[in-house]
Amino acid sequence: MSDEQIVPIINSLVNDEQGIYQVNIPNSGNIIEGFPQDLVIECQGVVSGAGIRGIKAPPLPRKLMVEAMIPFWKTSELIIEAIRSGDRDIVLALLLEDRRTKSLEEAQGFLDEWLSPSNNSELASIFLK
Repeated sequence: MSDEQIVPIINSLVNDEQGIYQVNIPNSGNIIEGFPQDLVIECQGVVSGAGIRGIKAPPLPRKLMVEAMIPFWKTSELIIEAIRSGDRDIVLALLLEDRRTKSLEEAQGFLDEWLSPSNNSELASIFLK
């Protein structure tokens, strides 16, 4: 055994030894209310030979949902869409929403530098199609 929980999780799955672990799974069955069912969430889960079943959590406070969780989720979805589509305008819009960005020119300059093949060839190949 190790300090990493992956070893006991594998043991629970393979040897059908039920345990409760912190897992990342789809929000199927609204384990956490207010998020889509296909969103992968981190939650407690029962793990056994039958698989992984999330333990339903109490609803998060509305203020936390509105001020932190929903904006973070929106940003994450936009980043995924930008990478899927190769649309650098989505990334530019996200940079412009950031309070640290002072101007359109600053955001464009940062994006040009960040996505230059010499700085980040993997992302550059996505966004410079």
